[in-house]
Amino acid sequence: MTALPEAQVPSGGMAAHAWESQVPQYPSSGPPGISYYLGVVNIGDITGSGGTTVGRVKYEVDNLLYRSRKGTLIGILQYFPEDAPMDLEKAGNLNVWVHPRRQRRGIGTALLREAERRWGPLNLGQQNYTPEGRALASAFLDREGDRP
Repeated sequence: MTALPEAQVPSGGMAAHAWESQVPQYPSSGPPGISYYLGVVNIGDITGSGGTTVGRVKYEVDNLLYRSRKGTLIGILQYFPEDAPMDLEKAGNLNVWVHPRRQRRGIGTALLREAERRWGPLNLGQQNYTPEGRALASAFLDREGDRP
């Protein structure tokens, strides 16, 4: 049985309005259902003499986007395939957001199922959870079958 850690992140994530803070990072429309999106995060700038920017430290994040029939973004799963710089995320970590009015309709489960198919098995025991995220992971394990 996978032991899920207790929820230690407040509901809604670390930032107020977590859903609203994520949506602008993705294309405003796309194909209905689940699609893949490669995100590139600018971790920081490299400055040269005189304080000018000479480069950027970037990190790639695998994303699954869940869109409504009209192409509106209603679910996001971020998957970190390798350790992120500055200990921001460990390899295998994931984050899931579902539009607040669309929660508890199977969107998070569908995203986890697709992530498991692409990058699994997922290590749900290493994640940091909100109470809602822990409930999603627990329900996913109950439905999909536990893994060692």
